[in-house]
Amino acid sequence: MERISSTIGKIIKQLKDKKDNDPQEKLKKHLTKKELQHIKLCNIKRQVITINVDSSAWLYAINLRKPELIQQLGVKDIRLRLGEIN
Repeated sequence: MERISSTIGKIIKQLKDKKDNDPQEKLKKHLTKKELQHIKLCNIKRQVITINVDSSAWLYAINLRKPELIQQLGVKDIRLRLGEIN
């Protein structure tokens, strides 16, 4: 019979692994708090992330970091578009 502490440890490890592989969580790690205030993750499909950005200035600023973000997040592409972030 397995101890409850080892079972709980396995569950916590699985949840942590799932969180580490979540693109939204990775995005939070690699963008600044200021940048996060101006974006909203809209869709993830076939390793392509679609992000709404609230202004053209922020769209440009985040677009400059796009190659770096693609590599850090491990996705094929990031599509940025102007839109609501509510």
